[in-house]
Amino acid sequence: MVRRLSSPRDSRSPFVDVFAGLIAGGFVLSFTLSLAALIFSGQVLQYLSSGLGALLVSSALLGLVISLRTSFRPITAAAQDNTGVVLAIIAADIQQAAPGKDVFATLIAALAATTLITGLVFYLLGRFRLGKLVRFMPYPVVGGFLAGTGWLLIQGSLSVMSGEAVDVRHLGVLGSVDALRWVPGAVLGIALTIAMRRIKHHLTLPIILGSAFVVFFVAIAVTGLGIAGAGERGLLLGPFPAGGSWPPIRPGDLLDVDFSFLSRNVGNIFACVLLAVIGALLNASGYELATEQDVDQDRELRVHGVANLVTGLAGGAPGWLMLGGSMLSFRLGARRRLAGVIVACVCLLPLVLGTGVLGYFPKPVLGALLFFLGLSFIVENVYDSWFRLPRGEYALVLVILAVVVGVGFLEGVAFGIVVSSILFALNYARVGVVRHEITAALLRSKASRSLSDEATLREHGGKVRVFQLQGYVFFGTAHGLLQKVKEHEAAAFVVLDFRHVTGLDASAVVSFVRMGKVGRASGMVVVLTDLPAEVARQLERGGGLDGSTKVFPDLDRGLEHCERALLAAVAAPAPESQVRSALDRIVPDSALVSRLLGYFETVEIQAGTDVFRAGDPSDAMFLIESGEVEAWIDLGNGRSRRLRVMGPGTVLGEAGIYLGAPRSAAVRATVASVLLRLPVTALDRMTAEAPELSAAFHRFVAATLADRIVTTTSATQVVFH
Repeated sequence: MVRRLSSPRDSRSPFVDVFAGLIAGGFVLSFTLSLAALIFSGQVLQYLSSGLGALLVSSALLGLVISLRTSFRPITAAAQDNTGVVLAIIAADIQQAAPGKDVFATLIAALAATTLITGLVFYLLGRFRLGKLVRFMPYPVVGGFLAGTGWLLIQGSLSVMSGEAVDVRHLGVLGSVDALRWVPGAVLGIALTIAMRRIKHHLTLPIILGSAFVVFFVAIAVTGLGIAGAGERGLLLGPFPAGGSWPPIRPGDLLDVDFSFLSRNVGNIFACVLLAVIGALLNASGYELATEQDVDQDRELRVHGVANLVTGLAGGAPGWLMLGGSMLSFRLGARRRLAGVIVACVCLLPLVLGTGVLGYFPKPVLGALLFFLGLSFIVENVYDSWFRLPRGEYALVLVILAVVVGVGFLEGVAFGIVVSSILFALNYARVGVVRHEITAALLRSKASRSLSDEATLREHGGKVRVFQLQGYVFFGTAHGLLQKVKEHEAAAFVVLDFRHVTGLDASAVVSFVRMGKVGRASGMVVVLTDLPAEVARQLERGGGLDGSTKVFPDLDRGLEHCERALLAAVAAPAPESQVRSALDRIVPDSALVSRLLGYFETVEIQAGTDVFRAGDPSDAMFLIESGEVEAWIDLGNGRSRRLRVMGPGTVLGEAGIYLGAPRSAAVRATVASVLLRLPVTALDRMTAEAPELSAAFHRFVAATLADRIVTTTSATQVVFH
């Protein structure tokens, strides 16, 4: 949501918004004229008047819809130069339309189709809350796109001013053109770039452009060239036919559209949409930062989507928030939507009054505006980037720019996407899919075991290798994981924990199939835990879940399985009494142990029977002679969580005794078990009658708890350090 500015200006007169809207409207009108001159030049110059009408309506509709629905206020929206460059490429290709088809109708159809697709993409991105995705576009790629756009704007500027098709291969054509037509505009464009970088004031651009108008007409008057002479030398935009210039085509003209031309330009239309998404979100972010407002990018995308859909139906060009015009309006004091509405109305004035007067607009000034915009893109993304980008990333900006200049814009866009994908894959593979690598000697399940079993697991736990995986697993990272597993094929178990895995590429399944084969050949058991449902389906379909691979719902149960198997394989035969054996390790005096056990009472528990429940009074502690019990905690809503599994030789229920608190969890026997119960009354009696027995018993409990803490701490140190 937007945090509205609470400034005294919010309550000032709406005339401030009207004034700001008129000034910003003049800027947008000039910009739209230059954009029309860029698109409708060369072979399609004869359609400039009608094309100008289409672009003026575009800026008016975009400005009106977005101003009324945006979360920003004030705001200025219009057709944009980023996509205008691509639209100019489409227009330049128009002469290849099939004979017998209407060239202008085909071009307007191309504009409308591009705008409709742009609007649909905008809306869908916002509808599914995907506005944040553009933030994942690597900056060098965006910088290369923008630098390439800057070059094409400069190229278009020279074409507009000279009246000739100018590109990198035909720059020499400028030598045969009257220098007065393009040199002043280029010089003014350079001066604008320098001035805008050195003078940080919102009126700098309007003042320089206004001064350029005055200087132009004073110059042609002083030199005696006059309006007629300036027109003859190609220094004016016109002449335009009198009267309105909209709608650009009638419904019946659609029958003359060359739809094969549209299909040939699908790639350019895609590039246009891509630049529109990037440009809209970057401009919104820039306005958000400059005005200290918070923006919901997804809402803005939906609003821009609707605006472009409306504009596309009217045969217009795509557009979005104009950062320069919006900041001009904002800094002039506008704080209402009214300013954006005024800007939209200014764009419609030439259609109401007639476009003939626009024919007197100086081409050098329009060309200078385009030259300035293009040069600004290049300076910001080539010169400024040198000081803030690593050299490898900076080189990518230059390479994309070189591809755009030397081969083509679409090729530059495609090259940038391919390179960014490769860089992402390489960088992601460098991060690695293995989050932590540890053994069962340090990382243990929740099963509490006797001191002798714990010692056995510490000694032989290296035979269980645990890999905690992360992120998205694809062919590169999966192959690296396979190599790691091969390095440990002498292990008894390899546990792969998928709890932090977000997905699995289809090509990565092959590595898991090969992993299973490695396990079967070496006798190693592959254990998979916490598999996401979709990953499990992919592995099952690809043959990665065969009979030799064990699957468990979580890492705890997977580790418990490995520990049981390891203890069964390497542990010494179980003593006749697990409890006595455990006590003997701490209390070496056998007679003392026998006297100690005399204070305990034997309790037999059937499988599924509660030893105690959460909230029960802590009236006894237990030693497990045989069997197994589990501690659970109730999470509410019918959910519970397993806290710990306890087997023979372990202590149970000691926390409540020492803390004097009720039971914190429920304990239930999972199999028929035999417990030795020590009531609190018996413990008190032991303390009074035989202090040496009490001290020995407390020493045993402390050793058991300390061993448990050491095991947990060791695993934590490995995981976090």
